[in-house]
Amino acid sequence: MFKTIVLLSCLATVAMVTSTKLRTEDHTRLTGEQRAALDELMRRVLPKIKEDWVKDELYILKFLRAKNFNVDDAELYFLAHLSWRDDNRMRSILTEDFSDMKKDYPYKLDGYDKQGRPLLITDFGEWDLDRAAERGEIDRVLRYYDRMLEEAEQKVLDLQHQGKNITQFTWLMNQDNKATVSFAIARCYWHSANTYEKQHPGASSRVVFINSPSLFSPAMSAMRPLLSQETNDIFDNYGDEKEWKPILLDLVDPEQLPPSYGGTKGGKPKVLVGTFQGDMNKPGTWSWPKLFGFRQ
Repeated sequence: MFKTIVLLSCLATVAMVTSTKLRTEDHTRLTGEQRAALDELMRRVLPKIKEDWVKDELYILKFLRAKNFNVDDAELYFLAHLSWRDDNRMRSILTEDFSDMKKDYPYKLDGYDKQGRPLLITDFGEWDLDRAAERGEIDRVLRYYDRMLEEAEQKVLDLQHQGKNITQFTWLMNQDNKATVSFAIARCYWHSANTYEKQHPGASSRVVFINSPSLFSPAMSAMRPLLSQETNDIFDNYGDEKEWKPILLDLVDPEQLPPSYGGTKGGKPKVLVGTFQGDMNKPGTWSWPKLFGFRQ
């Protein structure tokens, strides 16, 4: 019973974090009053920022928006974020060696959605968190998750510095093979949601879970009436491919998606299989007397 309560609490947090995510156009359009609020917040926090890329105006703007442009609240929120970055050594996380984890905990920043936002693709179904817990590695896995979001944020900023009007990434998470939700998995859900909400507000334009386990889907369905319309508009959770595939293909061109996400990127090429036969009356020519079709 206790684990069930913890699980539902974690799932509720996962859903609620999306309430702070914003449409792309909202990130770049400010009223005069909002512009003044951002200038004031920048004046207060810039002297306290140690990392150059964290000084980016659009990066700080997300924290201001999350507090409805209340400068005092946003200042406290952002300073807490800076403390978290110091405490968790985020300044060096992208240079840490996680090469031993890439196979067992796969994700990739690869491709773009139809609006040009980078895709964060997380094969969460392959993350064996129970084994990580048994080996005492769960804390390192959670830090690996923190690195994943840090990398996604920096990818967005890189695109901005290239002159592209991109302020968010699109996040797709495949939960295939997650037939059950253990305590270790529930802990990861909670960490994921808590870290995103407090440290990465508005970073993603859309979060889409696919192939969700049966325990996940009913819990989310039950909570949807409790969520804001904005959250329901941008948060999606699907179990069956016939449900999620058209959603993903509406967001992303198929050549930008791997086959496990309904696309064609990186799939095995098709080869036409058949038998050749030479024509004795026409030397140097060949015909296809029998075709077996395409094979992969």
